[in-house]
Amino acid sequence: MRALGLAALFFFVVGAFIALPVASVSAQPPPTTWSIQVTEDTRCAQAPGFHDQLAGQIPPEQRASEADAELVAVVSVRRAERSQTAIVTVIDRVLGAPAGERSITLPLSDCAATADALALVIGVLVEAGRGAPLQQPREEEMEKEPEPPAEPPAPSSPAAEALRPTPPKKRYVWLGPRPGHDLTIGVGAGALLLPGVTWGGHFQWGLRVRGLWPIFMGATLYLPAETTDERAVFRAGYGSVATCPVHLSGGRWRARACPSFAAGMLKAEGRGFLESRKVKQPLVLVGAELASDLRIAGPLTVGLMARAEAPLMRPRFTYYKASGAEPALHQPKPVAISCYLTVGLRFR
Repeated sequence: MRALGLAALFFFVVGAFIALPVASVSAQPPPTTWSIQVTEDTRCAQAPGFHDQLAGQIPPEQRASEADAELVAVVSVRRAERSQTAIVTVIDRVLGAPAGERSITLPLSDCAATADALALVIGVLVEAGRGAPLQQPREEEMEKEPEPPAEPPAPSSPAAEALRPTPPKKRYVWLGPRPGHDLTIGVGAGALLLPGVTWGGHFQWGLRVRGLWPIFMGATLYLPAETTDERAVFRAGYGSVATCPVHLSGGRWRARACPSFAAGMLKAEGRGFLESRKVKQPLVLVGAELASDLRIAGPLTVGLMARAEAPLMRPRFTYYKASGAEPALHQPKPVAISCYLTVGLRFR
């Protein structure tokens, strides 16, 4: 009898050691179940295979229907100007509260590439939550009646849109510069329109309107220029308008290229003749200007402007000799050039 009792005790101890790992294994909680919900206003929501490609990141043993899943990943994708913003919100149906949110900005691409990028995010979320037990309610909470699970938040609601961070907007070159206006004063010199190199000044007002090319209106005035033989003095002044289809900017710096049209007056006054005469001729020019400026403080800017202009009319100024000859005093060249150092104010 003693031997039989010892044998029974031996088998009882061995059976307890064998049953202990099995009991510990069976005591582990089952894996957390997941499901995917794509909002109706999501880009690619109706694309074939979009939902299945996202749900493919969930292991088969963790997949469940939307009504039975413990965690629901709500996916919303919105299109921006040249990108798209994806928001993945995880809803814990057991606790009835959001469990986290991920927001990423993706380049604008087709639905398959978008699903690949989102599948990676969902895979990381599922991997991080795999096998993690949910929080157990306290004893006092178990006595209360369970509250119904909260419905997933509607990403398209006005409140959600107001709280959702929006990516900063980019402004592209083809949209043109920002609306505003500029005032510029320039001092420089010109050549080939009057005799020699002539000092002059330039005033310009630039108007930037949304949806239109910038327009710059200005006035140019040259100081009197005397011919080399001191027989005549020439003056010129004209108003101009330019529109700028090419406009570049970066930080404080900007540049532009503008075709221009100008109209004004060219005056000549004879010196040392028996009969002194003053002659006025209309001046019409077409050309182009290149300008750049740098903002140094507040609206104050400094810059450089170069212009090349072709007179449509080139009057020839002459005088008469007793012999009947008509020597030329001056005639504008086919192309006149000028360059100015500018100081201005840039508003907005």
